[in-house]
Amino acid sequence: MCSSDLLFAPEASGTGTISGRITNAFTGAGLAGATVQLRSGVGVTTGAVVATGTTNGSGDYAINASGGTYTAAISLPGFVTTDFVVVAVGGRTLSDQNYTITPVLTGSDIRVVLTWGLAPADLDSHLTGPITGSSSRFHVYYANTTATRVSLDVDDRFSYGPETITIGEFLPGVYRYSVHDYTNSDSSSSSALSASGAQVKVFQGSSLVATFNVPTGQTGTLWTVFEMDGTTKTITPKNTFSNQTLPSAVPSLQPGAIQVLPADDGGLLRRLPPKD
Repeated sequence: MCSSDLLFAPEASGTGTISGRITNAFTGAGLAGATVQLRSGVGVTTGAVVATGTTNGSGDYAINASGGTYTAAISLPGFVTTDFVVVAVGGRTLSDQNYTITPVLTGSDIRVVLTWGLAPADLDSHLTGPITGSSSRFHVYYANTTATRVSLDVDDRFSYGPETITIGEFLPGVYRYSVHDYTNSDSSSSSALSASGAQVKVFQGSSLVATFNVPTGQTGTLWTVFEMDGTTKTITPKNTFSNQTLPSAVPSLQPGAIQVLPADDGGLLRRLPPKD
């Protein structure tokens, strides 16, 4: 269940059950012992806690609550406290209200975490960035999971996520993060990515520094989410959609040249190798 589903779910009187799984964004594994606290309303992060639950050994939780919409705060020692929206409907159990939290990062490391709903089954994280003394840009994604101090930590192919990339070293130049709809990559008219409820969160240290929600009502298989300056770590939202179906050369930069990049890194996403 994705956040867009939750916001428009019908309410019903009486008590219902909210359930889902809390995972580790760095490993994708379920987290035991995480506390889930509910506050009434959307975006309510302070005030009275109306219900509380704890995840079991698999990371699953179940909380009984009166019908309505809640902000769920997830906390666990050593992890960044994160909140998301959940819904209870009287007399029903609404499952798959899943979320992921990240371990606190060290130093200047940055972690980018992608989550989404049931469909499409397979969204992919892509990060491109500069390489010192090279005419090409690095490209971290499912077929090339590491670059210098950059790693794709989790690749999820079966809905919800997380898909996680961690950056441990920064070089001067532009870093670009995109989400590709692998499931519908052959369709130039697909709106599945736009309807996926995808959300990208950017963490540094113990803080959430940026959140991006996929724009709705768009057609395309590539969501270019943001760019980041490798020197200042300034994040610039892009939120553009495109289709990447034709072969193209990888964007390049000659050593010592001024870095002028294309509007997106679409060429890097063409002719991707198939997944197992």
